[in-house]
Amino acid sequence: MNRRSTSNRIFAVLLAFLLLLGGQAAVQADELQDTTSLGFVPANASFYSTGLRCGEQFQKLMSSNAMYKLQNMPAVQQAMGMLNFMLMSSQSGPFSMFQQWKADPQNEELLGLLADMMSHESFVYGSEGFADMFVVFNEINTANTIASVEAGVQGGNQEEVQARAMLTALNRIRDDLHIPTTVVGFKLSDTAPAESQLARLEELAGAVFASQPMLEGRFARTTVGDSEFLTVNLDGSMIPVEEIPIDEIEQTEGEFDELLEKIQELKFTVALGIRGDYLLLSFGETTDHLAETGGPLLYDREEFSALREHADKPITSIDYVSKDFMEAAGSVENQLNAYLDALKNLLPTAPLPEDVIDEILEDAETVRTELPNLVPKPGAMMSFAFMTDRGYEGYAYNWSENKMFDGSQPLTILDHVGRNPVLFYAARGKYAPEDYETFVKVAKRLFYYAEKIGVSQLDEVDRDEYTKVREIMISTAEKWDKTTRENIMPGFKDGQGAIVLDTKLGSNQWFQGIPPADTELPMLELGVVYGISDADAVTAGFQEYFASLQELMNQLHNFKPNDFPPIQIPDPMVEEQGSAKIYYYPLPPFIGLDEQLSPSVGLSSDFAAASLSRSHTGRLLESQPLSVADGPLANRDRPLASAFMYNAAEFIDAITPWVDYGIQLGMSQQQVNAGEPNIKNVALQQGPPGPEEIISQVHTVLEIIKCYRGSSSVTYVEGDVRVTHSESVFEDLPN
Repeated sequence: MNRRSTSNRIFAVLLAFLLLLGGQAAVQADELQDTTSLGFVPANASFYSTGLRCGEQFQKLMSSNAMYKLQNMPAVQQAMGMLNFMLMSSQSGPFSMFQQWKADPQNEELLGLLADMMSHESFVYGSEGFADMFVVFNEINTANTIASVEAGVQGGNQEEVQARAMLTALNRIRDDLHIPTTVVGFKLSDTAPAESQLARLEELAGAVFASQPMLEGRFARTTVGDSEFLTVNLDGSMIPVEEIPIDEIEQTEGEFDELLEKIQELKFTVALGIRGDYLLLSFGETTDHLAETGGPLLYDREEFSALREHADKPITSIDYVSKDFMEAAGSVENQLNAYLDALKNLLPTAPLPEDVIDEILEDAETVRTELPNLVPKPGAMMSFAFMTDRGYEGYAYNWSENKMFDGSQPLTILDHVGRNPVLFYAARGKYAPEDYETFVKVAKRLFYYAEKIGVSQLDEVDRDEYTKVREIMISTAEKWDKTTRENIMPGFKDGQGAIVLDTKLGSNQWFQGIPPADTELPMLELGVVYGISDADAVTAGFQEYFASLQELMNQLHNFKPNDFPPIQIPDPMVEEQGSAKIYYYPLPPFIGLDEQLSPSVGLSSDFAAASLSRSHTGRLLESQPLSVADGPLANRDRPLASAFMYNAAEFIDAITPWVDYGIQLGMSQQQVNAGEPNIKNVALQQGPPGPEEIISQVHTVLEIIKCYRGSSSVTYVEGDVRVTHSESVFEDLPN
């Protein structure tokens, strides 16, 4: 048998099985409970997501002043006119064919049904079996990866090695193989069109299935509870497992017999029908879940208690993922065990000394034991959003273990992001010296193995040079390690940090290589700011870093002058702003950048900052209250773990002069190429619009985009859950 043909057939059969097993994954006592799918989604669902009030939101958008202004723009009117002309002028084009198709009353009814489906509520949920499915896929993926490595190291046909590895992985968990349930639903205002279209589909699909011998008898109208569904019943017997050349894969006779038997016993049912006000599409082993059983509901779970408190709000979206699902999706321990077992098999074949192999395996066992404890334990997640007079507001709840954020005190760093920046993200991390210890431990072991393996490959001359360089590098690393432990870590114990984008700096000509602008062009200023606990310790620490670096370069130069030229780190220039000091290096004039740009670092008694300009660094160090009076950031005196803000309107204002400048510059170049170098205020009587008209229409678009004013959020800790309160603000154009 041809090996390539064999491999292809193996993968074809495996692909069919995987599609059967998980293909559906791509289909991903109050008013809220009584009027939404939360009234019947079971409590043991692995995940749930729904969108509500879609039609209401769409109508609000289409009736806005912004949309009216967009539709009446000259460019949009012209484009729509051209499109209509092209569509109407063709008698055999897509538009004409669509019009003919739409002329059929049944097709027009179908379009109305589709619009109704998307107007009220659409949702998807998956059963608890999805957690098991993730375990299956993780097993297969890990086995496939390991097999690829083993085939590369040990040789052999990679595809056959991978096929065996995947079958072996499936065989280990064959008793857990099953088809999880997925349900997709749409709420309808009128079920009559859906019933009519289902009858139409039944007639068409019935004819198709009857014409295929393999599918005959698998399509039917089935009664489930008080409803009727069109169902397609498939099973594993349809997979041609007999085409798998098992005798070429198995190492012992009958090794995979039970797995193949299990695969052929799997059931897969697709169901489409109406239950109550919902059109439901279901994938699973049976249709039992479609019958109303009155069991525990997802909405009754503790994770939904916050949503129940906001049930009177105009909810627009709800999302939920269970703890079991998160644990299965993010399982580190199982994958780690598989990789370390593979390492045990591969290392003996590597050209390494036996003592090195033993040490690596010993360290691997340590990793197997310790790493899972360092990874946060997964937990459930739930979020929802609702409409407000200002836009949208929402809450997200995360029950995963919190190993990173410290939400025990206010974020005082919010007074150091600038009064009104374009964007910032600020957070306080937990002070964890043990993380640094882990980093040092891992770095030392990696260096140990690199040295143990690599040095033995050097000749005598290179080994002697390496020994001398090693002494220099180790000495420097020890000094930096000491400085980090004694100065930097205690100095930054405060744990606060923020990244900030601002636009307060302006210039008519940022780069000498381009023409100056008529107005100032704002610069996007990127900066970072950190809270410090001991300014003296931080200052001494960085002085020691630079001194050690200078000493390192001097020692390397003395060791090999030809390879390491003498380098003297210059002292930075210092500028005092109040009680703060700013250290910077002016950019060389030949670069041609505006002198306002000079990378700088600043330090005050409580904060350190760095940015691309002294001006921005000084503003970050200056204490000035954030200019936010509403939304999640209004109350900044409470304990917070993190905070975020994006001022979209400010960003549009900042880029508008650049857009104007770019249009003028581009059209100037066009006129220069055409022999007319001066194009300011040129009005072209024929052909394309002039620069003033283009700029006017671009300003209209930017004005419409500014209707999205921005977003903000804060994250805080309540017991064992992290809560993120967010808001997005929209403001329509005036009449």
